[in-house]
Amino acid sequence: MKFKIIFPIVILSFLSCKKNLKNEGESAVNSTDTISENIKKTLDKKSFIGTKWIEVKKINNTFQKPNIEEEWLSFVEIGKNKATIFLMEPVEYDLDSIQTTKDEVILHIKNGNWKYKFYWIDESKYIGRWDYIYNTSIIDSSFSMYAINKKYEHLLN
Repeated sequence: MKFKIIFPIVILSFLSCKKNLKNEGESAVNSTDTISENIKKTLDKKSFIGTKWIEVKKINNTFQKPNIEEEWLSFVEIGKNKATIFLMEPVEYDLDSIQTTKDEVILHIKNGNWKYKFYWIDESKYIGRWDYIYNTSIIDSSFSMYAINKKYEHLLN
């Protein structure tokens, strides 16, 4: 069981091997990026650039923030050409592209054999699901999470 959890983390860390962006220029989320107010109406690239998605836990039929004292808070931050994904530690990735369809946004990781896919779970509360997908279609739920756009976390109970 430990191998199943640790192996993907090692692979993620190996694939990233990047220095902190502060030394390389653009930060993962540039404060001058515009966050679209219409993010829940359409899933488009422009509305996702500059956003931060923080993990929420689904308990019965409600979503809640994790207990920070007992768990770490995972998140995804999306920049124009980079994304920071914090599952156990923050790792910054260069993006090949951000693909959008009517129902999902897919972050294609440069030089990676995996991608991160977003789709809505509760649009009215800005809660979605980020799925870690490898080998084109296999979802690894240990690296997937429910998340809320940080700008709207006040909508949680």
